Amino acid sequence: STPLYSSAASDVYKRQGTRFISAGSNCSTYGQSVFVDGSGNVYLAGTVDWGATAYPDSFSTTPRYTYGSLYATDAFVIKFNNSLNHIASAIVGGSAGDEGWTVFVDNLSNIYLGGYSINSSNFSSSNSKFILGTSGSSDAFVVKFSSNLSNVLSTAILTSSNSDYVHSIWVDNNGYVYVAGQTFAPSSFVLNDGNPNKYYYGDGCSYAAFLLKLNNSLSSALSVAILGQGMFQYNEYGGGRSIFY
Repeated sequence: STPLYSSAASDVYKRQGTRFISAGSNCSTYGQSVFVDGSGNVYLAGTVDWGATAYPDSFSTTPRYTYGSLYATDAFVIKFNNSLNHIASAIVGGSAGDEGWTVFVDNLSNIYLGGYSINSSNFSSSNSKFILGTSGSSDAFVVKFSSNLSNVLSTAILTSSNSDYVHSIWVDNNGYVYVAGQTFAPSSFVLNDGNPNKYYYGDGCSYAAFLLKLNNSLSSALSVAILGQGMFQYNEYGGGRSIFY
């Protein structure tokens, strides 16, 4: 196997063609989600914990792109070919902790990264950045990249008056973006209560799963469903880690 960089406190790897991803000797890296596109390219989303200081030049290998203000922990997405040879990397952060939890690639090869940011005001690129809701203690995000990760096409910050997290993303053939996750303030998440495009299913929960539909530019929330424990329950918190039918 061929390391992408020197090993660190923890590494991400795959058998039968192992590739190690790290950021120096005093950090940790975490792989959270994998996606394989129609051409066989492999995408990995995760989080890098820099330790005391961010060293983006030590993470992965080039071409490598950074967006936002890197600090503490940051989200990443890496594109490999089918043999797990590196094609490109992107690191996305703000001035506090950020984590990448899910990745998806649409039929136009645009790449979507989801997770959460503790300080979304300087998270990601300022170009085509949309704040959907009122920022709380931590905000969910979806970042849309070009196919080679060299450009942020748009960023959606999905917020409420408390904490919010993205766990899953799907893009349909018409380009609509569906996001599943968890909000700690359902009544103020993205769309305020009373909006005709906001729906509640099941009993109320303090920590509720959500399913959100966005337009393709990530600039507008088309509808949101808040899913209470009367409909289904993911552990004691009702977290939205999967989409069920």
